[in-house]
Amino acid sequence: ALIYANTNGIAGWTFWEFMLFQGTGVFVWGLSEFAVFSIVWRNMEMIRRGTFDRMLVTPFRTLILSTLHAIDLDGFPRMLVGLVLIVMSIIKLSRTGFFSVTAYVFAVLLAFIFMYSFSIIVGALAFLVTKSFGLFSIFMTAEEYTRFPLTVYGPTIGFVLSFVLPFGLASFYPAQAILGRLAWSTVGGLTLSVAIFFGIALLFWCYAMKKYTSAGG
Repeated sequence: ALIYANTNGIAGWTFWEFMLFQGTGVFVWGLSEFAVFSIVWRNMEMIRRGTFDRMLVTPFRTLILSTLHAIDLDGFPRMLVGLVLIVMSIIKLSRTGFFSVTAYVFAVLLAFIFMYSFSIIVGALAFLVTKSFGLFSIFMTAEEYTRFPLTVYGPTIGFVLSFVLPFGLASFYPAQAILGRLAWSTVGGLTLSVAIFFGIALLFWCYAMKKYTSAGG
């Protein structure tokens, strides 16, 4: 509000468009914190304490159990704030068409799958190294980049945050989708990138599990 009250705002974005962008980012990061980020520090803690072995004797896959136990209520307030901003912005922008809302939801879903995939990879690293939490700092750095549209960065950073580590899905691309600015070719590229990243995450988890040794060696 201060930016738009005292300057021309963010180029190419009206106030409520930018509020939609911000609300989406808050919601996606909150949802990820609520549902999947805990995979990382929960795995690290269980391995350190030697309690991860309990997961191995259950009739369920370890990744499924790790995911089910990853709920962290600390992310819920952030989700709620983001959802309020999203609803307010959509009402102000009158963007309630079926296709635009569907495209928006699909982009948010892709963002969540990517966040889940990244959490799986970092969580699996705990089987291989003593401390993998340092890699999780990438999330903190990436979140700073997602606070502003990718158009404010150079083409190299924009490409990396779109198709290599698609953190741009956290806010930029869902907002573009509901505003009718997202090309189908870009949607295809983002979907492929997330699918590949998710596949790599699953393969890496299986590989790391084979290297796991119980507490004490």
